Amino acid sequence: MRKIFILALASLVALTSPALAGADFNWTQQQSFLKQGYIGLFSTSGAASEESAVELYNPAASGKVLVVWSITCGTGAAESIGYGFTTVELTTSGTGIANKYSSGSTGVALSRSQDNAASYPFTGGVQSGALLMPSSQSIPLPFVGPLIVTAGMGLQIFGATVNTALTCNLEWDEING
Repeated sequence: MRKIFILALASLVALTSPALAGADFNWTQQQSFLKQGYIGLFSTSGAASEESAVELYNPAASGKVLVVWSITCGTGAAESIGYGFTTVELTTSGTGIANKYSSGSTGVALSRSQDNAASYPFTGGVQSGALLMPSSQSIPLPFVGPLIVTAGMGLQIFGATVNTALTCNLEWDEING
């Protein structure tokens, strides 16, 4: 079935873009051509006496599943960061989400951030990983295979040092759930 889909997609692409005829597409490339691939910049500047968190949130009524392929983060100072799934939607809306297809529509995922006085702002879920970040460098978060964010859930990334900026770039696909 997957091979049939790939062949059908390749035929469609060949009709609309002869330069791409015969190309062999992987899953993420297919999603980009189908206008279902997204990239996003998630950030918070940090606040005095508070730790930072950013989140890719999938609204409960979205009807979609978010398939997260990569996360790269940077911080303003060396700190430990963690990530995990949660039911809690962070408070501040962001705007840094774009379809990977230049004329593609907006997806369902929401960019959220929050600075929190509590130790590790992560709430309502289970921490899945942690990493010690070097100062002023961006590095990918380690995970094998995609992370799946179902409707009504968020993927939160959070820092453990107060007054420290957190910036993350995420890449994901939105598929019918």
